[in-house]
Parts: sequence; structure tokens; C-alpha cells
Amino acid sequence: MQKSGRRWVLPKRSAAVLAIIILLNALPALATDMYLAALPEMSVELDAPVSLLNLNLILFFLFYGIGLLLWGPLSDKYGRRPALIAGMAAFVFFSVLCGLSTNVYELIVFRALQGIFGGVAVAVSTAMVRDIYDGHERERAFAMVSMMMAMGPVIAPIVGAALLQVITWNGIFFLLAAIGMIALAGCILMDESISQRADRKVLAALAQLGVVLRNRKFSNLLPSLSPLGIIIFVWVGTSTYILIDDFGLSKGEFSLFFAANGMFLLIGPFLYLILARYFNRLKIVAASIAVIVISGILIMTLGELGPIPFLLSVIPATLAVSITRPPSFDIALSQVDTDIGSASSIFNFLFMAIGAGGMMIASLEWQSRIAVMGIIFAVVGIFSLFAWLTVYKQYSSEPEESHQLESVGGK
Repeated sequence: MQKSGRRWVLPKRSAAVLAIIILLNALPALATDMYLAALPEMSVELDAPVSLLNLNLILFFLFYGIGLLLWGPLSDKYGRRPALIAGMAAFVFFSVLCGLSTNVYELIVFRALQGIFGGVAVAVSTAMVRDIYDGHERERAFAMVSMMMAMGPVIAPIVGAALLQVITWNGIFFLLAAIGMIALAGCILMDESISQRADRKVLAALAQLGVVLRNRKFSNLLPSLSPLGIIIFVWVGTSTYILIDDFGLSKGEFSLFFAANGMFLLIGPFLYLILARYFNRLKIVAASIAVIVISGILIMTLGELGPIPFLLSVIPATLAVSITRPPSFDIALSQVDTDIGSASSIFNFLFMAIGAGGMMIASLEWQSRIAVMGIIFAVVGIFSLFAWLTVYKQYSSEPEESHQLESVGGK
């Protein structure tokens, strides 16, 4: 820790700052997945039908998406550190109020507010990686962040279910507040990651979202990379019904299958670091998207045979998406020199929003959920691959040596 002026700060490139960034990226998954097992209990205690209670989850995602769009531009204007401190303080406050809710309407309102302030965690911390690191160090940082983001949905439901054996659903929200306080303390101790803030009014800062979208080098990447979120969201939204309702697995067996697929979300970024030592990252992205197409075909042809063939057909797509995450972040955010927070907001928002839209389509009452999942995977893969190959040459002139990693652990 170093002294800056009158306060002690964590060096920008320290392991502690990277750990804080990783924790911030894990918060949204913790806020949505840790209490899922408590929903039946909450429905009884709050005397609310499931359809009404589920609004707390729906509105959390909606306002979290709004937060993603707002906090990036605001951090360009006011700085990363002030934005994180303000947003995380409010996140902690509304997490406590969620735990103190006495009826479902209070919970819905507080969850929406928790979501809009929780958006600061991912939007700003992603921009910080772009601020702090360069070259293959940045790719390694994005890989570590991607691994921890993937770990959240895998671990949070298991940890939440275990905690609910000894605490009530209220305690889950108090625990979220405690985790948020740890992240807030880290944000207070860290140094500002941008040297010059955008000198513009608030509305002008938000209008920079449009300016960033007019950057063709950035926006041309969005049609190929943003739809990949559909793969993860469709799995999350339909796997319960396919594995439990269609294949008849128990809840315990389902959790094992869900965790098995989730493990490949963790493996993907690490595997990318190895592949990037030997292959051009643009070709890695193209090959990964092609694997999604193959996975979709496998799901359509083999997925109906049983839970194991179904899982083995889904895993290649899961692994492929997770491999693309580190280079996707790095390539996209490398196309902007200023308004990095706005670019981070757009990239994260579209990945989530398009993914959620795909989940809604897959969740409709289809005759065969498995066939629909396979079709969606294949269509997304074909569309993204075509879009990627269309813009591939715009980025193929980037220096090869700056993007191939010398080692997984460092230079």
C-alpha cells in the first residue's frame, strides 16, 4: 500500500486491486443466484404468489441493465473510484433494506434499486481493466475476471442453498450487504485509474454512448460478439425444465449436471490463455464460434437421447463462449481511446440484454425444448460467425506479438 496525499492507496497494478475487480464482477451473480432456493419460503412468508414474487428478479435484471448503461459514462465524467464508492454504498444500503422487507412490494422496489446501483460493479470494473493493463497483461486480467464471473453462477446457488439450512432468506441479503461492504472498502482504498476525466455535463456524458456507437471499429464488433450471451442465458433459463421435467432428474442430480457444465465456463478463459500462446486470437474467436454451430447440431441430433448425451452436446458451446470472453473484451475496448466507461457499458449491456431476449424465446411453451435450444445455438453461431468473418480483416492488422501470450503466469 502506498501513501497518496493524505490517504493510503493500493497500487493500480497490485494483486489486491485485481482481486477487488474480480469481486465486483462476481457481485451480480451473487445477488441473483444465492437466494433462488429460498423463493418458495419467501412466497409463503410474504404471502405473495410466485408470479408476483418473481418480479423482484425480473426488475433486478431490468434495472441492472439500466445501471450498466448509466455508470460507465458517469465514471468517465466523475472518475472510476467516485462512481464505485457511490454505487457500492447504495448497493449495500438497498441490500440491507431488501433483508428488512416486510412485504413483497417493498422487496420488489428495493431489489430494483439494488439492481441499478449494482450495475456500477461490472460496468466500471471492466473499464478499469482497460485503464490499468496493456497488451497481453490485459488479456490475462480479463481472463481472470471472466473465470470469476463464471464461478459466481456455479457456486452461488450451492452456497445459498447451504446457508439457507441455518439462516433465513433475509440473512442472504444481509450477507450480500456484507460482501458489498468488503468491495466498498476496497474501492475506497484503491487509486483512481484514469488520469483525465471527461469535462462535460451529465447529459452530455450519457450522450457519449451514442458517440461510442458511431465508432465503427467498436460497433462493427457488436453483431458478432454480443449475441453470444444467448448461449449462456438459454442454458440457465431452460436447463431446469429439460433436466428435471423432461429427463426426470432429481434436484440433486440437476445441481451436479448444472455444475458440470458450469465448470467449463471456468476452464474456457484459462484454455484461451494457453491457446493464445500459439494461435492468433482472431482465429481463436472464429474457431470458437464455429464450435457453437457444431454444438447446436449435436443438441438437435443427440440431445433427446438422454441427460448425458444432452449435457455432452451443450458443453462445447459453453466452453466456446467462455473462450471468447477475454479476447472479446480486450478487442472491443481496445478500439476506444476515450469514453472507455461508455464502451464497457454498451458491451456488457448488449451481452446481457440480447442474452435475456434469447432466454425469453427459449422459455416459451415449445413442443421440444431441446430441439429449440439446438436451433438457437446453431442460428446464433452461424449469424455470429458470418458477422465475425465480415469484419475480421479490420482487426487482422494488429501486431501479432502484442496479443500472443508468452506464459500463463506472466511475462
